[in-house]
Amino acid sequence: MSAIVSRWISTIGGSILLIVGTIGALLNISVFTHSSLQKCPYSWYLVVAAFFDLITLDHALLLRILADGFGIDPISSHTIYCQLRFYTGQIASFVPITLTCLATIDRWSSTSRSVRIRKWSSIRTARYSIIIIIVIWCILSIPNLLVYQVIDGICKQTSRMYNDYTAFFLNPILYGLLPVLVLASFGYATYVNIHEITTQRRRNYGEIEKQLTRAIILHCASFIVSQISFTLWNLYLTFTRNEQKSTARSELETLFTQLTRLLFYFNYVSTFYINLIASKHIRYVLKYNFCLLLGRRVPIVQNRIYPFTNTVLKSNNRIPVFILN
Repeated sequence: MSAIVSRWISTIGGSILLIVGTIGALLNISVFTHSSLQKCPYSWYLVVAAFFDLITLDHALLLRILADGFGIDPISSHTIYCQLRFYTGQIASFVPITLTCLATIDRWSSTSRSVRIRKWSSIRTARYSIIIIIVIWCILSIPNLLVYQVIDGICKQTSRMYNDYTAFFLNPILYGLLPVLVLASFGYATYVNIHEITTQRRRNYGEIEKQLTRAIILHCASFIVSQISFTLWNLYLTFTRNEQKSTARSELETLFTQLTRLLFYFNYVSTFYINLIASKHIRYVLKYNFCLLLGRRVPIVQNRIYPFTNTVLKSNNRIPVFILN
């Protein structure tokens, strides 16, 4: 019975996340490439992260649905595909999480009282950071091209040393503990800064900046909850992998494994929807993009001002246009 439930969870839950996440990632790219947000370094992190979210969802998650839900495992047909799947999968999994940490640090620095720290929040810093992070994970993922092989029709690791490295360091530390610590500490520090800004009514900090900062704080909370569950469960599986287990226990563990995997992929699905909930400006930009796409007029709000990089919403004969001075 548990096996059937696990299969349905993987198929239905995974399919829902795949569809909702793909739509969200595409809309994230659409929203944060809008002219009113291009001068915010935070937007650069989210656009690149959304691109890698698409790879994770439409490649890794799709293959997982096919394997667990329908018994179709394309990566076991050829060694090269097996190796590339885990190489690209590791890059696409770690880059968004690392960029989320950098986006959180960016929000913290942009809300700091220190002028020197606020200077860290810049598009130049974001561009170089993104390039460096992608290069680092491309290099760190190279062992996947060497240790994965198709053996007896199954794509699996052939190195016990690399398997231990993945089980005891890569997943629990680099993917679990370290991002959680960074997001928790800088997320809390950002919350304190925002509270101080609200209390002191600092006028040099724009409304859009405040909304984006609230969004990243919510995203930190969502990530921490799902990541702790995923990391702890994988540690449990690692420490009990050599135990003799009954059929009932194995089926129950399979069920919990599917649930924690869905929590894992939820990190790559939730970003856009959290931004949509937290930011009124993002909702307006989304509405603006849809109306532009459909050739319809956007409801005009006269003299609507967003005090972020002197952003002013003006109107013309057809649709409102964001002007950046």
